[in-house]
Amino acid sequence: MNVKISWALPFNNYADIDMYRIYIRDTSGNNFNLDEVNCNGSNPQIITERFCLIPMNSFRQAPHNLVLDQEIVVKIQAHNIRGWGLFGQSTGGLHVQSEPDAMDIPFRNEQTTNKQIVVEWSLLPSNRIG
Repeated sequence: MNVKISWALPFNNYADIDMYRIYIRDTSGNNFNLDEVNCNGSNPQIITERFCLIPMNSFRQAPHNLVLDQEIVVKIQAHNIRGWGLFGQSTGGLHVQSEPDAMDIPFRNEQTTNKQIVVEWSLLPSNRIG
């Protein structure tokens, strides 16, 4: 599963954008980390299309270390011959999702016979994904 991070063309002060920096807020909520691995803002395709696809599981790993259901917040900075611009407004709204939780252990139903096994299991609570 990927998360699409996209942004509008910023005011470029009448010079072409030649690079972006894409920062992702970490689990503490206090720091933003530059992501050059999953969203390399010097890639010509990313510069032109102004989006990148980041694997969901990368948000769960260092340096971001986000946890299940934590908001993904991104901020973008553009560069051209005049230098680095101001950060665009931070964007959020998406939440970290993950692999499903392990289900509870299934058990044999009382209707099990020597010819048929009837298995039951309990539903996960709504605060767990599955």
